[in-house]
Amino acid sequence: MTSATTRPASDYPPGGDAFRHRHLTGIAPLTPWEISYVLDAAEEWVDLNRSGATKHDDRLAGLTIINAFFENSTRTLLSFEIAGKRLGADVVNMHAAQSSVKKGETLIDTAMTLNAMRADAIVIRHASSGAVQLIADKVDCPVLNAGDGRHEHPTQALLDALTIRRRLGRVEGLTIAICGDVLHSRVARSNILALTLLGNEVRVVAPPTLTPPAMERMHVTTFTDMDEGIAGADVVMMLRLQNERMDGAYLPSAREYHALYGLTPKRLEKAKPEAIVMHPGPMNPRGRDRQQHRRRPCALDDHRAGRNGRRRPHGVPRHIDAPQAGSAGMELNPLLIANARLLGGENVSLLVEGGRIAALDPSDTPEGTEVFDAKGQWLAPGIIDLGVFATDKPAFHFGGITRAALMPDSGPLDGAGLVERAAKGGKPDLWVHPLAAATKGLAGKELAEIGLMKQAGARAVATGRGRIADSGVMRRVLSYAASLGLVTIIHAEDEGLTTGAVATDGEMATRLGLASAPAIAEAMAIARDLALVEETGAPVHFRQVTTRADST
Repeated sequence: MTSATTRPASDYPPGGDAFRHRHLTGIAPLTPWEISYVLDAAEEWVDLNRSGATKHDDRLAGLTIINAFFENSTRTLLSFEIAGKRLGADVVNMHAAQSSVKKGETLIDTAMTLNAMRADAIVIRHASSGAVQLIADKVDCPVLNAGDGRHEHPTQALLDALTIRRRLGRVEGLTIAICGDVLHSRVARSNILALTLLGNEVRVVAPPTLTPPAMERMHVTTFTDMDEGIAGADVVMMLRLQNERMDGAYLPSAREYHALYGLTPKRLEKAKPEAIVMHPGPMNPRGRDRQQHRRRPCALDDHRAGRNGRRRPHGVPRHIDAPQAGSAGMELNPLLIANARLLGGENVSLLVEGGRIAALDPSDTPEGTEVFDAKGQWLAPGIIDLGVFATDKPAFHFGGITRAALMPDSGPLDGAGLVERAAKGGKPDLWVHPLAAATKGLAGKELAEIGLMKQAGARAVATGRGRIADSGVMRRVLSYAASLGLVTIIHAEDEGLTTGAVATDGEMATRLGLASAPAIAEAMAIARDLALVEETGAPVHFRQVTTRADST
């Protein structure tokens, strides 16, 4: 016997059996054929809305619909109001600013009041997840969810599915990339549920700080690289940054977000040629960018166009198209160091390929090999200093240091221009590898522009001499840096125990009268960071650990 859940999306029961739900509180309770039934029914109303002057139907004549919006809205409220009036209903709008909620009335009190008014349907929008279901459980009429917190926005997801079907002729078997602030987006959650139910491959493309946990359990594939995420996509669905829902520093800056996740014309070429772009509006790109985007079929556009003749608009950073520092274009020719004297006294020839020692006294060398005759001079490895706070070329030469990782405290190095300047500071005699500041000003509060600094030449991320005390910020730093392939270098000391200290607790500190801190100060900080590393999977390096914690 075939289960009802295996019914094809296009094959739904006749009449009222096609949609048996009293409320529409989310996509989660729906089946594929129920979604298809709603989409098929909606086609009639699309034609009505585009039919010229006659846009009225009396199907809901004599019924009262209350739009109870406890959250600010313009477009959604207008959409429900216009829809109700065009179907002949009496529509009443209730705004939270004008309601008894402002007088201390609870949500349940409001629900009971609305129920006493004997409305025929209530449309609810609320800032708290689950609020719509709470009201639906208390009233006698159907309730429609117009958005509740981060939870769901089912009517928007149904509209998006209808748009895709009308544009591409189907809404199954497609590759759909949902890009942007997925963490705070109720639209993304409803779209993921609807589009996976209908048999599409859904991708989530977002910074790790804006990607909800356990997304794979929702049958989607997650990407932190925008180019990879939209490659071969049929639909690129862009989400706006929901700054009003963010309670912390989730992103370094709008500039870095645009550089890494903005939908530029060049980046859009990675999607399929016939791909459509969907955006909820308002659109954030600059004016010229917007015109370029509209050359693609779009939910906000009414025409189709090809890719030919597309130029880079003003305002699109050139570094997006350029190879990153240290990648393409940086290969060196093989080098043979001949007649060199090693510390043991013997003379050898040494072949270097790709920056690594390939052979001693090679019998053959690759074509194009450069030869340097050492003439019996000593050959010794250069020293790499992984934590300097200033570029001092004479001191480095005296100490045999040929490469140095510059800590971000000098400046601090929290911007792409500063990193690029520091990287060029020692050449050609010394290679300086800047470490990007993990937070702006090394203050431990807001993410620095780590992605842009990587493009400028940063080789890792560092907290500097201080520690990031806020665990939420530290978690975001670790996940964000890891998504960019960068190691985070951590200075681990619990500042509550080390403030003013110049030594570790012990006999010597006591005899000399030095302000000291307990050895556990490092262990406590490292324990927290190791827990965050285990949770995020980020690579880290703990710098200058000077004490041993007692593990017993």
